[in-house]
Amino acid sequence: MDREIFVLAEGSDSSIGGRTFTKNIKKYVLQRYRERHGGEEYDSNHLKAIFEKINIHVLANIQKILKDFLKKSVSDIKDIGQVILVGGARRMSAIEKRIQKNLPSSNIRKTMDVETVVAVGAIKQIIVYIWQIYYIAVLCSQLDQEVKGIQFFLHRIELRGLPMYLQTKIGILVVRLATDPLAISPWQFFRLDRRLLTTMFASMTTYLIILIQFQISDKNAS
Repeated sequence: MDREIFVLAEGSDSSIGGRTFTKNIKKYVLQRYRERHGGEEYDSNHLKAIFEKINIHVLANIQKILKDFLKKSVSDIKDIGQVILVGGARRMSAIEKRIQKNLPSSNIRKTMDVETVVAVGAIKQIIVYIWQIYYIAVLCSQLDQEVKGIQFFLHRIELRGLPMYLQTKIGILVVRLATDPLAISPWQFFRLDRRLLTTMFASMTTYLIILIQFQISDKNAS
């Protein structure tokens, strides 16, 4: 039976990631390289322990993120049954140990295919965005249909017998709707309607073909 998933809260820190870890490793390797040329040999057998040591100040932020998350989401950590590690965290025992220490009753899952989890999540989010754009575009297209209906109605009005000033205003309105029809245009950059969707898909298809061609050329070159 399918179960719905609700997002109760979220917490993040962009500094806990590959870029920061790589920067710290770079500093360490440069320092050891200088020491090595001074007579000290570089030992790579303890790289894992060294990695955790030089990134201990970054990993310490995990506890803060978890505390903030728990305040926003649940009142008891026992309510969290599973924790799914995605990305580089899946392969780092240091992160897993800190999460397990703060959430001792939770089952940490890292057997799932990381690439599949990220891809499926991205596809679902893209579908949501596409649906929202489609819904807005349909509403904006309805405005265009309403304008055409108003134009058709104005052309059927019998002007004879109406005051001259009213005839003049109706004529001006007809010309205005014909030359500059009402439309939704964000900052006058583009017109928001269903035709925008076909333009977006055409552009996406074009760039996808270009990327595929680059990828094929790179494989042939290698």
